[in-house]
Amino acid sequence: MTGSPIREARLKLEFSLQDLAFLVDCTRSHLCDIEHGRRFPSLALQDRLRVALRLPELDTPELMVATGQLPRLPTRQEAVDIARLLKTVLKKRKALS
Repeated sequence: MTGSPIREARLKLEFSLQDLAFLVDCTRSHLCDIEHGRRFPSLALQDRLRVALRLPELDTPELMVATGQLPRLPTRQEAVDIARLLKTVLKKRKALS
């Protein structure tokens, strides 16, 4: 899945942010923040989202990441960048000792 699984489910049902916010009794801005990973829904809101979006359960890894229950793992490129940075830091540390 690309992007937010919650957003994908919302768009699949052709709901606007305002439509879904009304259905789950939260603000549009709060829902937007959830979709972009800036905020995480409460357990009660997760249940309301699951029902409104007709999702079987919110325990798939993608949805658990989207709702803040699991940390997001780095992409392959991010992992490569982290490894390069770590290698550089270790080289510099060794040169200083």
